[in-house]
Amino acid sequence: MKRLAQEWQWLAGFLRARVDRDRAHHWMVMVVFISVFAIILRPVALSVVDCWNRQDMTDRDRMASYGLPFHVSKPPVGEGHILNRGQLRWVLMQEIRMNAMQSCLDYGNESAVRQFMQLVDDYNSRGADYRCELIDLWAAQEDVESYHEEIWGSAVAEAEAMGWDRPARDP
Repeated sequence: MKRLAQEWQWLAGFLRARVDRDRAHHWMVMVVFISVFAIILRPVALSVVDCWNRQDMTDRDRMASYGLPFHVSKPPVGEGHILNRGQLRWVLMQEIRMNAMQSCLDYGNESAVRQFMQLVDDYNSRGADYRCELIDLWAAQEDVESYHEEIWGSAVAEAEAMGWDRPARDP
């Protein structure tokens, strides 16, 4: 055991003596450059890609995003998935929509409550446990928050159109 420790000390000393200080400096410059690129330029590049995606949205994509000018996609069912921006937007929009629909829900209407609980179950199966890039989450939050009132209003209108705000009719 003592001999192994001596060999490790010798190896560490050998490497310290042999590494060129200029080479170490070049490595540090490269690490700093890559870090700056990842922190500053990546969000800019992703924003440009988002703009391109907005232009390429189909009518179906616009319907899925409730007419908002960004792409929204449903995350897969399951836990621990890594979500992209479109999927994060869906999760954030569903939170707003469910809160809006719940605010006008008549709890005496069992059919409406059942339908609302199906929405909650769908949300929980897709958006209750996920992972994501922090920069993507921030961007998705910014996108969705800027349309918070529109999302809330359309969800309330949808709930009212389905009769969730009224008591159930007797057969």
